[in-house]
Amino acid sequence: MTQCTSLVLCLNPTGIQKEFLDYVKESRCILKVYTSEQLSDWKKVDLYHVLDIEAYKDSPLHIVFLKNQQKKAIYKYHPDKNKKSSKEVAYLIDKAFSILSDENRRFKYDSYIFDESIPEERNYNTTEFFEVFGPIFEKNLKYSTKKDMPLLGNKETPLQSVQFFYKSWRAFESKRSFDYFFVTNSMDNMNSYQRKEELTRQKNNIKKKSAQEIQRISRLVEMAYNCDPRLNHLNQKSVKEKLDIKNIKINPKLISNGWTENEIKILGCLIEEDKNKKQQHDWENLFSRFNLNNDAGKNYNEFLVKGKEIIRMGIKKSSSAPGFVPRKRK
Repeated sequence: MTQCTSLVLCLNPTGIQKEFLDYVKESRCILKVYTSEQLSDWKKVDLYHVLDIEAYKDSPLHIVFLKNQQKKAIYKYHPDKNKKSSKEVAYLIDKAFSILSDENRRFKYDSYIFDESIPEERNYNTTEFFEVFGPIFEKNLKYSTKKDMPLLGNKETPLQSVQFFYKSWRAFESKRSFDYFFVTNSMDNMNSYQRKEELTRQKNNIKKKSAQEIQRISRLVEMAYNCDPRLNHLNQKSVKEKLDIKNIKINPKLISNGWTENEIKILGCLIEEDKNKKQQHDWENLFSRFNLNNDAGKNYNEFLVKGKEIIRMGIKKSSSAPGFVPRKRK
């Protein structure tokens, strides 16, 4: 009896229910959500919202389903059917269908609307850490060029797997597209020279954006690394090493890009220890030791660049040396 009653109410809602459903329907109307200026530019609206398919953003979209949604949107927003609508809205519906029905164009659009935000660096308890960082890494995993990238795991994940996770993500390579970030609608009115200049500008901007994307991922990884309670527990058992950095002589040119003399001496001392032991540099291990002996919080990429720069320029460890003596090249 109860199930039948519920079914009847769904098919024939009461006055209050109908009023609520109408309110929800009206509040989702793109004419209410977006301004006329936004509706005239497809990059300023959510094309999934235009076709009323936000729930399917992470799902495959069948062409038949998209055509049905397009027809519904046209019927609802076509200027002949809705006096509040306009030709721009009709164009927007067609644009949404043309982009979301094409796999390549949809990928570019998804890259464009992707949420790039990363959490703030603060003290997280164990539950908070996995609730905050876990979904973010899963979300970014979509744009990894590698299919076997590890996930963050949980508090029971073995330390070896945790270290492998950070090692893998520090080498993250993104396949995210930035083509739609710099698309302009005015190229039709340009001459050949202006088009060439515009395409060059777009290419340079895409290159910069790609570099920023790697930096964003790097910040996310290092932030998670610094906040990870599994590694904090490990670090609590560790103590700072007694490094003899007083007699380290460095090239002044190494003091750049936010690196202080003390930080370079610490890294140089660690590199020299590896060299004296006649072993290959384990950069992951060096990075962990560097962070343990230094509170600057450098990310792995800039650490690696500076480490190789130190090796290239050479350092001198001598109490009697008057200054920097470059290492002789073989």
